[in-house]
Formats: sequence, C-alpha cells, structure tokens
Amino acid sequence: VEAAIQLSYVQLNKEAQMHWRKLAVFPAPFDYQAAAAVLELAEKETRTQLDLLRHFSFVSFEEEQNQYHLHDLLRDFTRKELKTEENFSASLNHARYYKEIASYADQLYLQGGENILKGLAFFDAHWAHIQKGQAWSSQEKECEKTLELAMHYPDAGLYCLDLRLHPYTKIAWLETALESTRILKRKHFEGTALGNLSLAYAKLGNTTKAIQYNEQALRIFREVGDRRQEGVALDNLGLNYSDMKDFNKAVRLHTQALEISREVTSQRDEGNALGNLGSVYYALGDISKAISFYEQQLVI
Repeated sequence: VEAAIQLSYVQLNKEAQMHWRKLAVFPAPFDYQAAAAVLELAEKETRTQLDLLRHFSFVSFEEEQNQYHLHDLLRDFTRKELKTEENFSASLNHARYYKEIASYADQLYLQGGENILKGLAFFDAHWAHIQKGQAWSSQEKECEKTLELAMHYPDAGLYCLDLRLHPYTKIAWLETALESTRILKRKHFEGTALGNLSLAYAKLGNTTKAIQYNEQALRIFREVGDRRQEGVALDNLGLNYSDMKDFNKAVRLHTQALEISREVTSQRDEGNALGNLGSVYYALGDISKAISFYEQQLVI
C-alpha cells in the first residue's frame, strides 16, 4: 500500500507535497477554513490546493458535512514524510485555530436560549481537534508560544468544557495551565487557574483542596491589585465554608465579597454574593434575613 501511495505522491509538485504532509496534523475531518489556518494560505489558494489533492485522491470531500477527510492509511504515510519543522508549525497553527473555535462555541453558548444547543453542537463538531490542540500544546513545554496555548485552553471553552470533560480530566488541563502560568511568570493567569482548580475540586466534593486553591488565588489577586477577582475568590471561599457547615465564616466572606462587588460596580458579582448570603442565612434558620437578601438579588 505504501509503495502505491508513493507512486502517486511523487507526481505532486514540491509545494503540494508539503501541504499534504501538513494535513497529517488533523485527527478528524476538517473544513477549508481550518486547512487555510494550518497551511497559512488565503482562501482561494487553499481551495486550489485541496482540489489538487482531491484530484489525486489524497483527500476526500464529504459534501453533506462540507468537510475534507484524510484516510487513516494516507495520514500514516504523511506522518512518516512530515518534517520536524513542518510538524511544529502545522501543529501550532492547528492548536491556535481550535482554541479560537472553542472560544467561539463558548460565546455562542453564553448567548442562551436556542444558542445553548447551537454552541454545544458547534463545540462537539470540533471536539477531536480541540482535544488534540490542548494535548499537543501541553507537551511542548520549551516554547513560549505553546505555553501560552496550554495556559489559555481551559478558559477558551470554559462552559462547554464543563459539560464535556470528566472532572479529573479538567483538573489535568487546569494543572497544565497552572504550570504554564508559573513558567511564564503570569501572576494574574496563575490566580485564574488556581480559582478554576478550586471550583473543579469543589464539584468533586473535595472542599479541603478547594479551600487551599482558593486561598492561593485570593493571595495572588490581592498581590496584583485585582479587586473584582479578589471579591470573586472571597465569595467562592464562602461557598467552600458553607460546604464545611462553617456558616458564620461563610457570612463574613460573602459580606466582604458583597462590599467589593459594590465598590467595583459589578452587578453580576453583587447578585451572586447576595444570593449566597441568602442561602447561608436560610441554612442558619434566619428566614427573614434570607428573604431580604434574595429580594435584593431578585432586583439585580
């Protein structure tokens, strides 16, 4: 089979051979926009190159999905031929492109209504590529460009990833992101990664670890002077202590978060803090105070 592929391969010009080799980075079907990003070509030139490769049956085209497909045997061949520098540039372009795809899916999802399902469907259509982009960037730890990608991948599709990643896998992504922030010395992003790790452990019921990560995040946001994120960390800590049944400490933390949210004029955070205070007072049996905080939240 390899000999037969080689006979066709040598009929391509050098440029077409290089473009075909680079397509080996795609683990699943892809559209021409993705190919253009990986090959660093304009739309017209991308279509010309893909049409040439279709003519030689090096790629197939699925009209219903409007996607190109590289057969597994052909992908294996191109991977053997792919040069190290070509592999790196193509993989970097692939990872960058699908980080943006994940971000777009999240933006669509956050519009709410029917766009929730549209966002998830769009995310799922590119899921294999998103996973590969994150996995590749997390392995390349000697390059600032790949560290940047590994740092941003968990945030790019934050809400969709919550519904698609197993909690332990999400923690692994976040730990990679945290390591990248520390290598790059990006304090603010380090605080964000720590906060997200806290949320992930809280969802698993590991409140002790959640508190540890939240307290680290809080220290960093105070260090860099980000008052809004400081308030968010305090509010999340309040939730952690509510889970520990330490409701008095939770009240103090949510109250501090509420004060900060009003100071920085963040209505979303103010509403969250008010609702969390309502929940704590309900747990304490002070129903009238709980209602008061819920009513304030309702206005927002």
